[in-house]
Amino acid sequence: MYLGIVLLFSAMNISWQGDRTARRVLGSDAQGYYAYLPALFIYNDLSFGFADSISTKYFTSDTKYGYSADLEKGVVNKYFAGTALLEAPFFLLAYSANQLGFGPVDGYAPAFPNLISISGIFYLLFGLWFFERVCVKMGIQQKTAWLFGVFLVFGTNLFHYTVVEPGMSHVYSFALINGFIYQTLQWRDSNRLRNLLGMGFLFGLIFLVRPVNIIIAFSLPFFFVPPNRFQAFFIQLFKNWKGLLLAGVIALFVLSVQSLIYFFQTGDFWVYSYEGEGFNFGNPAFLDFLFSYKKGYFLYTPMAFLAVILGGYYLIKTDRPGFFYWSGFLIFLIYVLSSWWNWWYGGSFSSRVMIDFSIVLFFPFVKWLDKQRKGVFRTTILGVLFFLTMVCQIQTLQYRYFIIHWDSMNKELYWEHFLELPG
Repeated sequence: MYLGIVLLFSAMNISWQGDRTARRVLGSDAQGYYAYLPALFIYNDLSFGFADSISTKYFTSDTKYGYSADLEKGVVNKYFAGTALLEAPFFLLAYSANQLGFGPVDGYAPAFPNLISISGIFYLLFGLWFFERVCVKMGIQQKTAWLFGVFLVFGTNLFHYTVVEPGMSHVYSFALINGFIYQTLQWRDSNRLRNLLGMGFLFGLIFLVRPVNIIIAFSLPFFFVPPNRFQAFFIQLFKNWKGLLLAGVIALFVLSVQSLIYFFQTGDFWVYSYEGEGFNFGNPAFLDFLFSYKKGYFLYTPMAFLAVILGGYYLIKTDRPGFFYWSGFLIFLIYVLSSWWNWWYGGSFSSRVMIDFSIVLFFPFVKWLDKQRKGVFRTTILGVLFFLTMVCQIQTLQYRYFIIHWDSMNKELYWEHFLELPG
């Protein structure tokens, strides 16, 4: 609860700025994710004809964003609808309030982005709860899981994409992926149908929010120790084929949301909305993705680098098969994500797409941290985590004030302003 209050206070001070709130909360890709809601509930216009007038009123020339794609059969939103679906309850609260006279019912007046800001915090807290539940199921003390959860929020770019840019998809994916892994472990232990159906529902949502994130399914064997336990899980899964089929139907039902939208827009149930964009698997920007001054994940989220080193060391010492599977999954994940044509993912802080998979990357480190129960060494490690959290917070502040450039950062600029506070 206290964490939620701190995050809400931060959001109110950073992003809630009257009519300027929309350009902060719903900037860049977030405009596209969100646009389904006013299109459906206010304007009844899935061709997004209202976008120009809204942009003129609430966005400046440098914060307008073209999210629609003009295809041969009609206009579509190039972004999937999953984020909007998760934002919908908060949008409807703002809609209801403004219907009662608290402001214009145009989808972008302050109440709407303010509620989307609260939405981001809500899903972060759910994601952290699932993170803690997975850790406890895997033998980690609850207090260690919650302690590291605080470091995870403030010591990585998760903070920025919850408080500063909550309209982006990453905090939603963070919650869904953590929930999917938790439901999987719950089904493993209880064999209850509701957990299997929960897996199907969440897997469908994961795809609907960000399709590439379904590769999280390949990480599941890592959470089964010893490895033959996953084999038994897989066999049990197919023995319960009726429940598996029903879970698949639920996942497809969730995906049908996007298909129906496409059908209303174009007459086709499926289209490729990212025209001219795609993956270049023959030329991944692997090292740039991790280490470059432009967006390097380990440079701007140094806690992740520490976690990979110490978490990997712990696995080598205690679970070599687990180490090879975990490191293999991370290599595959980074290969895929860094193969996107725009590997730096536009104007963003650090490699933002790694937020979604935090539970996989950080889990071995949390396991190792849990074993350091007492003594000077544990205190030292906590001190290092606190220092790296401060580094990340300063860099987050620098990004917000354009000391770290949103697109064109380089080595000279980075060291010239290293840990410099805005004046």
